[in-house]
Amino acid sequence: MKRIFLVEDDQAIAKNLILLLQSEGFTVRHASTQSDAFGELTQNQFDLALIDVSLPDGNGFIVY
Repeated sequence: MKRIFLVEDDQAIAKNLILLLQSEGFTVRHASTQSDAFGELTQNQFDLALIDVSLPDGNGFIVY
């Protein structure tokens, strides 16, 4: 099963994307801040990352 990493601070958007991706058979991990994203990346590997550019504690460009 493919693993997707979603970094999105808007909870409504994240919830909808997670439901959609899971319904297609993907495993999804979610982080809502840059610091949470770094924590996930140190512990997990992903096949694809979907990253919001504008995060509350930094820039999404440097997350991955």
